[in-house]
Amino acid sequence: MKAVVSTQSTGGDEAMDEDEKKFLGMMPVGARYVCDEDYMMHQTTKEEWGWCRKDGSFSIPHCEHKDDYYKLEFRLHHGREKKLVDKQSGKTFGGLVQVREIKGDHMGEWQYGCNDGFNDNAAGAICRSLGFKHGAGMPVTKKMQSGSSGQFGWTHFHCKQDDTLPVSLDCEGTRYQDAMEEYGMKAKCFDFDKIAVKCFNHKVLTVEVELIMTTRSLTCAVKVAKKGMAMHVGQFENVSVVWKLDDEETELNHKYNKRKGYTVRARELNKMNFECITCEVYMGDTMLAMDEMCKDQED
Repeated sequence: MKAVVSTQSTGGDEAMDEDEKKFLGMMPVGARYVCDEDYMMHQTTKEEWGWCRKDGSFSIPHCEHKDDYYKLEFRLHHGREKKLVDKQSGKTFGGLVQVREIKGDHMGEWQYGCNDGFNDNAAGAICRSLGFKHGAGMPVTKKMQSGSSGQFGWTHFHCKQDDTLPVSLDCEGTRYQDAMEEYGMKAKCFDFDKIAVKCFNHKVLTVEVELIMTTRSLTCAVKVAKKGMAMHVGQFENVSVVWKLDDEETELNHKYNKRKGYTVRARELNKMNFECITCEVYMGDTMLAMDEMCKDQED
């Protein structure tokens, strides 16, 4: 592989179009790459372009012999979790991640990933391969798993940067079978260990929700960051929380504390018969994040 065109951010090239100039103008250094004969390219988010980041790291395409070259195809399975489907476009933007390997004319089976070692950078890489700009991991719910089938195919998938694709040199993963052979039961994954992501295009707010159970209370803990700055969810208008018991929306007497989140007394829940409880946090009609806790997981 070799770079055929390179440019500094202070200069330009008359042969480049305006989009290329605009892209390279934001980067310290950029270069267009080509593969040698009989090799095929794994591209970056800028196709055949590579670039240096401002922190000194870089992202470049890489080439593979055509006999070994493969593609990864992703899709999301939302099951009965209808809130993970955009009402206007009908496009699924969240759910369980399924992937299959395409090599030549052969298409592999759809497989799931195990969330051991998974991070939000990897979620972003998956979402970008689906046409979104950003992504984050999310908890697996029973509704999400409805109708799902298939085996684990990979694990320990993570990426160092949040501007890559899954086949980037900044991302690494291990085939599930290899991990099982090397680590045995320590690498074994179960249905609730499946990778699930939520994809979006505007990375303004980062919201994390976690259900925390104690003997006295259940707390829907909410962490919010706006452009990297920590905030509390009460600072935003039109924010609400929806509680569900076994997928049925339920009114619970909760209290909000900007340090803890939304808290329900345990004695109120003890009067109710349910298997799973879900906390969903909304801004208007948009679900920001959610978490689910089931009694079999507590045990």
